[in-house]
Amino acid sequence: MIVIQDDLTFVDGIESVTYVPAGGGSPVVVERALRRRVSHSEAAPSDGVYTAHDVKWFLSTTDLTERPTPGATIADVAGDVWTVLEVSRDALNAAWRCRARDLALAENLEHRVAIMRALWQASAAGAPTAIWIVELSDVPARIQPIDGEVTTEHDQRIVRATHRVYLGQSLSLDANHRIVHDATVYHVLATKMPDRLDQLPVVHVEQSPWPLG
Repeated sequence: MIVIQDDLTFVDGIESVTYVPAGGGSPVVVERALRRRVSHSEAAPSDGVYTAHDVKWFLSTTDLTERPTPGATIADVAGDVWTVLEVSRDALNAAWRCRARDLALAENLEHRVAIMRALWQASAAGAPTAIWIVELSDVPARIQPIDGEVTTEHDQRIVRATHRVYLGQSLSLDANHRIVHDATVYHVLATKMPDRLDQLPVVHVEQSPWPLG
């Protein structure tokens, strides 16, 4: 009898992926992984449990000995990241079957942003001064305006705008972070972590004010 990891060696579509446990941890390279789209017959009766952005990943138990957990991620060589929602073993106990969702695609994360973090140093006068460094780049995101107002500061009218930023990675950001997109700077006000695995973290930000002409 041929077990599935032997089958995977000869099946078209075998690829190498990187598995990262839920909550972080050491990445594991899985050399023998097989991706299958969720079929219409599976999706149709599922009441929205399955979506067009779901796949079934089969990960060789030889390459990945510990059982994957919901919330873990699987990244392919193209850089697409899939969040594991359900896990089971195949009938021969030779591969982990993971239903996973590309949350960036499902939530239409059309932007790419940089995450910057402040390094605080004392100035010549002794006052704390922030030096901003890039902590992460090319993070999938969707920036959504939610509010704005015109105020006056130093006899100049300026616009302040507040946004929600949906991030494709689970990042807990605070006031020591900023988000940059196309040279526009967004100051972090608060982060709301998702309540469910199929949701994304939401960061409430304020765009750097700009003067009215």
